[in-house]
Amino acid sequence: ILGGSEHYTGAPYFASLGALRSGSELVTVFTAEEAAVPLKCYSPELMVLPVYCADTLRSATPERLEVEVSRMVSAIVDFLPRLHCLVVGPGLGRCPHVARAVCAVLAQAQHLPVVVDADAIRIVAGQAKLASPLCVLTPNGREFSSLHEQLFGRPLGEISDCQLAQAVAAVSGKMCCAVKTV
Repeated sequence: ILGGSEHYTGAPYFASLGALRSGSELVTVFTAEEAAVPLKCYSPELMVLPVYCADTLRSATPERLEVEVSRMVSAIVDFLPRLHCLVVGPGLGRCPHVARAVCAVLAQAQHLPVVVDADAIRIVAGQAKLASPLCVLTPNGREFSSLHEQLFGRPLGEISDCQLAQAVAAVSGKMCCAVKTV
């Protein structure tokens, strides 16, 4: 799971818990240094690898920033051969430097099944080529509306269930999408 940030540790934990409860024997969470200790404290079953420091990204010079983003990408990409799938987005946050790293990781993870959720949906919607045939987006209603607007240039607004089904079909023509609604 590539997610979590200094402000959001619960989302990657619950995504990890879901993976464990559905039969995964090992779940690795790639996250911010600031999120690593809380995540490790939530569950000893998780393998937590801090791959970037939010404070460093905020204060880095442009040259240092390139080094830090590259280091983050390398740490995750080097691990990809050991993974059976990748979940990207729970608790990720909206740091543009992390988003750049996510794009680079997704470009290298085209051979893996990838679940894109939460903040990563916005990243993938902006660069649809990152969504491989093995990629599934799992937006909630608000995220889906934003995704639809990014892909088609118009907001969904208030729509009926039938119109929602048509919108999902339209988005699914571009990428696999399973919408979470109430």
